[in-house]
Amino acid sequence: MELNGYDLGFRQRFNMGEYGRAMFELRWSHLNKWKRIEKDGTSFEFAGTHGNCDVSNCIGTPKDKVNMILTWDKNAWRVTGLLNWRSSFEARDFKGADCHVVDANGVDG
Repeated sequence: MELNGYDLGFRQRFNMGEYGRAMFELRWSHLNKWKRIEKDGTSFEFAGTHGNCDVSNCIGTPKDKVNMILTWDKNAWRVTGLLNWRSSFEARDFKGADCHVVDANGVDG
């Protein structure tokens, strides 16, 4: 298997005095390549596709994923909000495969 990409992260803490503390965190993962090579030499590129379920666990292999986390705490209280975003991906098992979506005229969507 050939994997290529990068992860970037940023975290900032804020002391808000009598109002407690806050923390902001941002994470970004970008996938350039997710290539599986079979024993016979056949290869399949999954980055940016739905991906085969044995590869993606049926949740897709988007090229970009972003997580944003905001936390506030004071004394014994802590509140956290989490936002996840994934880029779009093709409804295909791998690059070059037939599309999973076909419209009423039988055309790939």
